[in-house]
Amino acid sequence: MSDGREILPDPAAGESIPLDAAMIAALVAVAGCALLFALGALIWAGPKAALGVAIGGIVATSNLWVLAQILRGMISGSRWSRLWSAAGGLKLLILMGGAWLLIRSEVVSGLMLVVGYAALPVGVTLGALLTPRTDEDPETATQGSAPKRDLVSAAPSTQSHGD
Repeated sequence: MSDGREILPDPAAGESIPLDAAMIAALVAVAGCALLFALGALIWAGPKAALGVAIGGIVATSNLWVLAQILRGMISGSRWSRLWSAAGGLKLLILMGGAWLLIRSEVVSGLMLVVGYAALPVGVTLGALLTPRTDEDPETATQGSAPKRDLVSAAPSTQSHGD
């Protein structure tokens, strides 16, 4: 068992923070949802709608991956941490500008792009629900995350103190 402290990799030595299981599960779930949504759009509305949903799903998956990289860079503690926050702003501009260009040029429908991008919240939720938690005690893992406490001994005493 560990004492609760994590040892982060040393960025000066060229070490990076790996993606954890929850993030990998979220990326896979977002990509899977995007694929299912695109197949549904192909069946329901045809190839042009499926293309829009697929592009939205690709944007959602890549957005999550880029966000993970940015956050890894920000928490690394390196001298480049502040530049990673600027990269976050740049990512937002690219995301909004790319969506605007796709919709403005009428390559895809804005609605279908949004349907594909909806794979992000759905996939992140599914990834979080389906990933086992590694920081919990195996005995309490099925009983929720509330800590077990003896509430009777933790309650303040109600006896008077010689009044």
